[in-house]
Amino acid sequence: MRPDGKLFQAVGVSNDTANVATLREIDSGTGAILSSTGDGVPDVPAAPASTDFWKMSSDTVDALAIRNTDVGQYVDEIYYSLRSGGV
Repeated sequence: MRPDGKLFQAVGVSNDTANVATLREIDSGTGAILSSTGDGVPDVPAAPASTDFWKMSSDTVDALAIRNTDVGQYVDEIYYSLRSGGV
């Protein structure tokens, strides 16, 4: 949770070939989901091309980080790491 009260969650999604994870903003008072969006990282195709290096077949999020630009000032840049290869 950020000091301004905004709470974010990144969750892995299974059976979704278009996304590895979903990023949610959670209401810290009620627990309601305020917004939700997929990450747009698709599964690796059965016959991958050399340009498919960034795709992965995973549903595991390892970490979440929020960028701050100054004391108490944030930009809407949220980073999360995705586990690749089932390790």
